[in-house]
Amino acid sequence: MVPVLMLVVMFWSTAVSTQRPFSCESAGPADMVLLVDGSGSIGIINFHQVEVFLQGLVTPFPIGPDRVQIALTQYSDDPHTEWQLNDFTTKDQLLDAVRSFRYKGGGTNTGKALLHVLEENLKVESGARQNAPHFLVLLTDGQSQDDAIAAGNHLKKTGVEIIAVGVKDVDMAELRQVASEPPHMNLFYLDEFPLLSWAGARLAHILCGKMEKHSLAKNILFQPRLSLSSSMLGVSQDQQQGLQVFRDHSFTITCSIQPQYPGGSFHLTFTGSNTTLRHTLTAVNHSANFLFPAADHAHQGNYSCVYEVYVFYHNFTSESELLSLTVAANPLAAFIIRVVVVLLTLLTSNTALYLYFKTTRKPAERGSIELVSLHSSAEAGPGEERAAHRMEQEESAV
Repeated sequence: MVPVLMLVVMFWSTAVSTQRPFSCESAGPADMVLLVDGSGSIGIINFHQVEVFLQGLVTPFPIGPDRVQIALTQYSDDPHTEWQLNDFTTKDQLLDAVRSFRYKGGGTNTGKALLHVLEENLKVESGARQNAPHFLVLLTDGQSQDDAIAAGNHLKKTGVEIIAVGVKDVDMAELRQVASEPPHMNLFYLDEFPLLSWAGARLAHILCGKMEKHSLAKNILFQPRLSLSSSMLGVSQDQQQGLQVFRDHSFTITCSIQPQYPGGSFHLTFTGSNTTLRHTLTAVNHSANFLFPAADHAHQGNYSCVYEVYVFYHNFTSESELLSLTVAANPLAAFIIRVVVVLLTLLTSNTALYLYFKTTRKPAERGSIELVSLHSSAEAGPGEERAAHRMEQEESAV
C-alpha cells in the first residue's frame, strides 16, 4: 500500500513552497481524460471536493487544439461522457464545464468506464491525436464491481498512461494493478476527501513533467519509419502510397530509426474497426520486423510504431506516422480460377459437339451402306451375294 504520510508530506511541501500559481506553459500537445467516480459512496458533499480537485488539476495547462486537450467521463453503474477532448478550445470554457457537471450516484463499475474511455473518448472523431501522448487520470473511492484490472491492462497496451488517485476506502491493491508503472509517479492515496482540495495542483506538477518529457523526446529522438514488404509484392513500399496486401499472403511491417542511441525497443500499435492491439520487439540494428503469416481482413486498419529507449536516466519515446493498410482478394488466384472455368467450358463444348456429330453421322452412313448392299446383291452372283451378306453383318456388328 502507498504510505499515506509520504503523500501528505509531498503534497504539503509543494503547497507551502509555491509562491505563485503554477503554470505549465512548456507542455507540448497532450490528450488527457479525467475519469471520475460518481458512485453513491462518494456523496454530494464529498463530490464538491472532487470538483475543487479537478479545477486545481486543469488550471495550470494551456488549453487548445494545438496544446493540451482535456475530456471528462463520470461513471457509476454506467459511464457518461460529460465532454470530449475537442469540445472546448479555451481554459475558461473548460473551467465552466468543471464547475457545472452534476453528481450521478449509483454503483462502481470501473472496468466498464475504463473501456468507455478507449472506445469513446480516445477516438480521432472525439479529438484524440495520434502524435500526442494520452493520459488518463482515474479518481475513485471504492472497489470496482467489475474487472477493472483487465480493462486497465487493455488501455496500457494501447499506450495510454494511467494515473490513479484513490480516496478513503478505495481498494489500493486493485488500483495498483490498474495504474501504470512506476507506482511512485502514477499511484496516489488520500485518506480523506478534504485533502483533494490541494492534491489537484500537485498532480498537475507531475503531469506537466510527463508532458515536458514527451516534448523533449521529440527533440532528442528522430522519428521512426514504417515500411511494408509482402510475399506477393516482393519489395518494401513507402507508407505514403496507400498500402495493400493480398489475402492469405504473409507480410512484414518493419519499424526502423536512424541510429542515435544503442538498444531500445519498438512498439507496433494496430487500430482496427473494433480492436486495438500492441506488439513489442527489441530493436536489432535500430529496427524490428513484425511478421504476419497470413493476411486477412482482421489485419486491415492503421499501424503506428513507437521507439522507446532509456537515455539520460529517462525513458524517451518517439512515434512514427500512421501506415494505413487494406487487405484485398488475391488477383492471381482469381485469374487462375477464370482460366480454369474457360478451359472447362471449352472442353465441355467440344465434347458435346463431338458426341452430337458422332450420333447423327452413324444412321446416315448405315443407310448408305444398306443401299449399296441391295444394289450389289441384285447384280452379283451367288458368291458375291454371300460376300455382300457377310459385309452387311459386319457393319451391323459395328
